[in-house]
Amino acid sequence: MRCHAITTSSCFFDFVTQTWNELAASSGDEEMAFDTPRWSPDSKSLYVNNISAGTIVRIERSGGKPKEILNLKAVDPNASRCRLHNLTWDGGLLVGCWFERGDILLPWT
Repeated sequence: MRCHAITTSSCFFDFVTQTWNELAASSGDEEMAFDTPRWSPDSKSLYVNNISAGTIVRIERSGGKPKEILNLKAVDPNASRCRLHNLTWDGGLLVGCWFERGDILLPWT
């Protein structure tokens, strides 16, 4: 298990078993760099920025491959970049975009 670098793997510490558990990691054919992990309100999924692909992905706590939820390049083509900042109380995405003329935060459901 490669739970040593949050930038290339997503891990969580189970306080009951006192062990690290890997949710997802980069593979040889698909490079991922994770950033800004956020648990869903029901704690069943972890949402992260995949910086390498410019996407937000959801990783199920029960296992499985990361699933692309939002291509951040498609949010606003005029933005220099967009990122996941947080989740709303009902599970919506709070996405921040940077523009030359100013920044904006967008609720994305």
